[in-house]
Amino acid sequence: MMISVLERVREIGILKALGMRDREVLSLYMIQGILIGIIGSIAGASLGFGMAYVMPHILESFTPSLMGGLRKEPFNPIVNPTYIGLAMTISITVTLLSSIYPAWRAARLDPVEALRYE
Repeated sequence: MMISVLERVREIGILKALGMRDREVLSLYMIQGILIGIIGSIAGASLGFGMAYVMPHILESFTPSLMGGLRKEPFNPIVNPTYIGLAMTISITVTLLSSIYPAWRAARLDPVEALRYE
């Protein structure tokens, strides 16, 4: 988020020169941070859920079918929706907290200085 703010200093300066208030700039960057958190947590949960069911089949191909004459029990993953929800909540919260400083910094930019930037 901080890189995004630093790359868009002139754009922020133009928006503020056109009348956008500090609170609106702050909201803009906070919403961007929340969206990144939501999309990232959905992608991570989906990928983790998929890998939980695919990895046993991949690992099964590397192990012999009979291990010392014993019957091998299949591995069945158990995915608890509570843990997925908790992980997604923590992920979104961390993203939101890490967006506060860059959003505050963007909101506090002076339009004149921002337009001179670069």
